[in-house]
Amino acid sequence: MMKSVIFASFRFCCAATIVIMVFSCGHAPHSEPLDNNVKVEKLKITEALEEKYRKEGFVAPNIFRVVIIEPVEANGSDNYAIENAKKRAYLMLKKYLLSDNRIITSNVDAAILGIVERDGSLRKIEDIKKTRNVYFYEIKKDGIKQHIESLAPKR
Repeated sequence: MMKSVIFASFRFCCAATIVIMVFSCGHAPHSEPLDNNVKVEKLKITEALEEKYRKEGFVAPNIFRVVIIEPVEANGSDNYAIENAKKRAYLMLKKYLLSDNRIITSNVDAAILGIVERDGSLRKIEDIKKTRNVYFYEIKKDGIKQHIESLAPKR
């Protein structure tokens, strides 16, 4: 009995440490170089983003996307956008599993964090009117939806 209490406490501490590390990332200074995963693409986006670019979540069998839109006046850096996008991707994937009544363990949590860090990349889309900054954080992995679902068993 005592061993199971100690093991449960250990698992909770590990999960809490991972969550704290994810959310303790502060705003990056503007002078830092861009992350190697940042790609700048110049697409002509008119007054409203086309519908196919607005979609978030599992947009294709092999792509999970998060869209970040901020006004130009916000003066955010690309590093800040990538950290914000990683947090949103992690939370959206976790919420997806929870909405499907799946069990989230510390191992599942760590696997999601690994996928977001390892397989994700940020694309900056330049608005033709220069009124906003648009970023796509896309995780590209073969069969990503099935892979995410296989991480956590159903209740």
